[in-house]
Amino acid sequence: MLDKLQKVQADIAGGATVGQACKRLQISEQTFYRWRSQLRGASSCGKSRGGPDDLDELKVENDRLKRLVVDLALQLQTLKDEADGILTEARCRKGSNSLHGTEC
Repeated sequence: MLDKLQKVQADIAGGATVGQACKRLQISEQTFYRWRSQLRGASSCGKSRGGPDDLDELKVENDRLKRLVVDLALQLQTLKDEADGILTEARCRKGSNSLHGTEC
């Protein structure tokens, strides 16, 4: 599918109409438009993919994901610290004098 879509777009960029390009590859125009819409962003008017706008969007998404990782790492560390405190208290109650070098 992707191969044929790219060939149709190359033909169109070379001056062929959508109908001519689709006929050469033995697909209907409707199929071409459906494939193009499924791939979100491919265009028959020669608009290239991966332009500066796409790069800016990727940078924004990357920053968002980095913040999410930091938030999750902080939550994990907080849970580990709380669990360690609970274990320390439990062991101190049982009479153990230390846990990982921590005095009760």
